Amino acid sequence: RERSRRASETGEEREERLRKRRVRDRARHAAQSDAARQANLLRRRERSAAESPEARGSRLQRRRESLAVETSHDSREARLQRMRDRLAAETPDEREARLQQMRDRLAAERPDERE
Repeated sequence: RERSRRASETGEEREERLRKRRVRDRARHAAQSDAARQANLLRRRERSAAESPEARGSRLQRRRESLAVETSHDSREARLQRMRDRLAAETPDEREARLQQMRDRLAAERPDERE
């Protein structure tokens, strides 16, 4: 019976039926994820209530340490800052010597392309 009803339905009726199903599925999914969120929250609360103050302290300490670990971006920024500081601190003579070393190195790499 359902199959024959679907065979005779118009495009608009089909769209409406699918739209209703999407709405229903979306509501069901939202309810499920909300229930899962509530269950996780409850589980976390129970776990932290059962946790000794020492265990809680060490867990928080581990978390702080993991957050304190430099991310690659931070260490890259620090490296660039050290380089900037070093360049800002060098004297004109040191700068010229460094540039000359670079020129010599480049000339050794490609003897055919002088400056």
